[in-house]
Parts: sequence; structure tokens; C-alpha cells
Amino acid sequence: MNRITNDQAPIVSTYEPKTSCCCQILPPHVQVKIQEIYEREGEASNAARAERNLNRHHRIRQQRAVLCSKKKVKAKAERGHLIKIYDAGNHKNLPGALVEDPTASNDDDVKRAYEWNRVVDRFYQEQFERDSINNEGMPFFSTVNYGKNYANAFWYKGRMIYGDGDGRWFDSFTRDLDVAAHEMTHGVTEYDIQLEYQGPSGALNESLSDVFGSIIKQQHNNETVEGADWLIGKNLIIGDEYALRSLKSPGTAYDHPVLGRDPQPSHMTGYDPTTEDNGGVHINSGIPNHAAYLAAENLYRVDEDKFQHSWNSIGPIWYAARENLNNRATFADFAQATLKAAAKAFPDNADNVQGAVSEAWQSVGVLNEDTLPNKRKWCCFK
Repeated sequence: MNRITNDQAPIVSTYEPKTSCCCQILPPHVQVKIQEIYEREGEASNAARAERNLNRHHRIRQQRAVLCSKKKVKAKAERGHLIKIYDAGNHKNLPGALVEDPTASNDDDVKRAYEWNRVVDRFYQEQFERDSINNEGMPFFSTVNYGKNYANAFWYKGRMIYGDGDGRWFDSFTRDLDVAAHEMTHGVTEYDIQLEYQGPSGALNESLSDVFGSIIKQQHNNETVEGADWLIGKNLIIGDEYALRSLKSPGTAYDHPVLGRDPQPSHMTGYDPTTEDNGGVHINSGIPNHAAYLAAENLYRVDEDKFQHSWNSIGPIWYAARENLNNRATFADFAQATLKAAAKAFPDNADNVQGAVSEAWQSVGVLNEDTLPNKRKWCCFK
């Protein structure tokens, strides 16, 4: 066993943005399903726990308004940032007890959390010369074993927090790299952009986390655009055929006897105007998610050698496009920003690259020919 010592450092550090946020990977409509089944079975204590988790989500997701930090500090790619892993011991007192040597731990959650921090840190350093999550060198903090049978993971005030899952429908939330990368990318967005966590801008916030969560997983596994599964949370829902979300085919990630069917649309005709979940931020994110997948596929068809990996194709485009967003950006605003970023990222083949990206946004109903720059028709392929 590793020697674990108490660390009384608060969860909030000097790296906390002025306005922080909490995003949970498991959306409210799934949590509602869990609560309903517990109530039907008469498991009062479990129902109460699920209700508390749901209420907590509703309370803290209102903090999604974020700080915009424009300071650019180049990272040294050869150096990783400080990583600290804490063990909550199935309680909710944060940060928990400091694990002195995560690499020697017998706890798989500890080891995975440490590794995912390393992977995400390395990705943002090497791909974008980003100096940690806040671009100013902040350490990576994670807490595992949060709560008892807690079925969620979230980013909050500069820290990743993982539940163990309930063991019935959900496994440990450290299982998937893309889940960890999704949540830490919320931190990147939090420190860079003032995207309101409401309606289309909130769905863009969620989509950016899904897109980079998938890209980071693909790079870690050295997967091509064609070979990747484009799923988020493939190992969370207990069973062989479930995931939380699919960028390749939104609406098909799960069809579960308890959780129901994945409600994500892949086209603007399916946009859900719900007032739940801050205007459907976890549902409507399927539309820009699918556009990202289609853009990666289109770019691969433009140049199979150059664009066989998503981190070398849509990665730099999607990352650069964020810089042109205002805090209430719509899907169309972001689509236009990706066109500008595409031309800047790949000037030697700007027309074809822009065409590939443009066709993706048109395919999901966000752009049409009248909304393109100068109403120009792009030529996508060779």
C-alpha cells in the first residue's frame, strides 16, 4: 500500500479563474433516468443520492460563465507540469488525501488519473505550445474515489474529480481518457474564452470538450481518422455496446433499457429548444460534434497523407477558431471562425481545406452558400 498523507491545501488555488465552472460528464437527462429507476424500485436511499447529485449539477452548472485570459505563454514541451493526485476515500471532502507516489499506487483510479493528466498536458504542450491548462503553468490536480457510488466526473475550480461509478450501470469514471480530456478541456475553454454556458454557446462549450477529448484519445492510441471510433465514454456504461456520445453518429451512442436512447441530433433540423440542461447544452452539442467529424473525414479525402490524423487536421483549425468567438457565439459564428482558421493554418491549400470544412458545416445545416464568405462556393476535393 502507498503511504497517503493528509494535505490540507484547499481545492481552490491561485490558479482559479475569477469565475469558475463545474461541468459533469454525465448529463442531467441521464441522471434523471437513474433517479426514476431507483424510485420505481423503492430504493429510497439511492434515489435520494441520485437526486442530490442532480440538484448539485443544476446548482453549480450556472457558474459556466468563464474568464477570458488572453495572455500567451509558450510552454517548454520537454517539461511536464506538476501533477498531484488526491484520494477522497469515498467521501466528498475536497481535496482529499495526497497520494505521495501515484505511479506506485495499487489503486487503478489513482494510476489512471495520473496518466491522463500527463497525456493531456503533453498534448496541449506539443500541439499548441500551451503552458498547462491555464497557459500560465498551473499544476494538474485530480481527486479520485469521490463520494460513495458517485456516478460522474467533473472539472471544478482547477481540479479533475472522479467518482467510482455505482457498479450497477456505470463503471469508474477514470476508465476513459476521452472523459478526462473532455473535462480538462473545459478548463482550457474556461481560461481562454467567455463562452456562456447557455444555449448554442453552451453547446459549443460542450462540443469543444468532446472534439478535443476524442482527438487526444486518438493521438494517444495513434489512431487514424478512419480507424478511430469517435466515441466519448466508451467504457463508462456497463455493457459492451454503449458510450455516452458519438461524434461520428450522434444519437446512436446508446440505446439502453434503463437510460433510454441517446437524444443527440446530428443536424440543425433536430435542434432541441429545451429549457432543461441550460438549453440542451449536452444534447445540441451533437450538431457541432458531427461537423467536426465530417470535417476530419473531408480533409482526409483532400490529402490522405497529410490529414490522416485528426490532431494534424481539425485540431489546429478548431483550436485557432476559438480565438474569434464572443461569449454568446452561435454555431454559425464558430463555423465561420473555422473557415478563417483553416485558410490561415493551411495557406498552401486554402481553398480545398476551407471547402472540406465548409461542406461539413453545410452537411449539418449550420451553413449554406448564402452564409459563406463572399458567397463563394468552395471546391472540397482534388
